[in-house]
Amino acid sequence: MFEKVLITDEERQMFPKWTVLDEDLADVDPVLAEQVLESRLEFSRGDISRTDYWHDPEGIDVIADIQYVDDGTRAHRLDLYLPHDSVVRGSKTTPVYIDIHGGGFVYGYKDLNRNFCTNLAK
Repeated sequence: MFEKVLITDEERQMFPKWTVLDEDLADVDPVLAEQVLESRLEFSRGDISRTDYWHDPEGIDVIADIQYVDDGTRAHRLDLYLPHDSVVRGSKTTPVYIDIHGGGFVYGYKDLNRNFCTNLAK
């Protein structure tokens, strides 16, 4: 989409797992869109070194992308991370954490915090 900003094919496959790249910038002023894309790429490239540590712990069930607003927007979906045995705990309660990721609404999706949330569930 942008000629000045170089994105490798590998980055185009990897980064959308945790952030949007440029697919939402078509109607944005080209100068601003390029700045946003450069910022997203900088953050994404910085996250690459951490991705080897992103995994779901054993015993945690992930129920992903539960749509809570019927508008097709990726941002209007939530994920549940549950200890597998929570279903069979009977009358014992399971604590609930709500994670609202930071980042100033500039970078990232909920998927970026998946590792953090699954380890909380653990």
